[in-house]
Amino acid sequence: NLLKRYSGRAHLDHAVSDQIRIGINLNPSRTDNYRVYTENAVASAFTYAALYYPNVPARNADGSVNLSVAPNKNAQFNGTPLSNVEGIDFKSTLTQLVSQGTLQWNIFQNLVFDTKLGVELWQLTEKFKRGSKTTDGFPDGNAFSSNDQYVNYNLNSTLQYTGQVGDHKYSILGGFDVQRSQNTTFSAFARGFPSDLLKNIS
Repeated sequence: NLLKRYSGRAHLDHAVSDQIRIGINLNPSRTDNYRVYTENAVASAFTYAALYYPNVPARNADGSVNLSVAPNKNAQFNGTPLSNVEGIDFKSTLTQLVSQGTLQWNIFQNLVFDTKLGVELWQLTEKFKRGSKTTDGFPDGNAFSSNDQYVNYNLNSTLQYTGQVGDHKYSILGGFDVQRSQNTTFSAFARGFPSDLLKNIS
């Protein structure tokens, strides 16, 4: 397995004038996960290893994967635990961006307008290729690719007035909140690859 993570953070706060102040926050991140297939299925090397013959060498003398079950007579499933490790490429990439822009406007001494716009972007892509010598990829390989995108917008605005009458202080607050979300998903599956060297669906 191989896991790579990248993240950053940026913050900007600026006074445009005595009455107006703006700000922005950005938090991007990305995670690349190259992993072994671990689902509860025979295609998972860990599951298959618990079922496989214990008296069969994993490799041949030349270092290649041993696909024979000798001295046993019948194969339990296609492929071997080792061919499922070396013949399956699985990568998932998660990309996120959490951002927020702010505006504060002191319209008058006692009247303040405040607004915040938040945007969240989320994308998950997954790609895996099963070679022709793996359990689920036999006999000519197959591949799967998916892209899941999520966008969320949130706008919050308020207008506040504060005042005082004699010894009594008061505050009047009004505002609104708007939220919108959108989710888009795409996936594709292919089989019949002429070579295990081909990894992507084109």
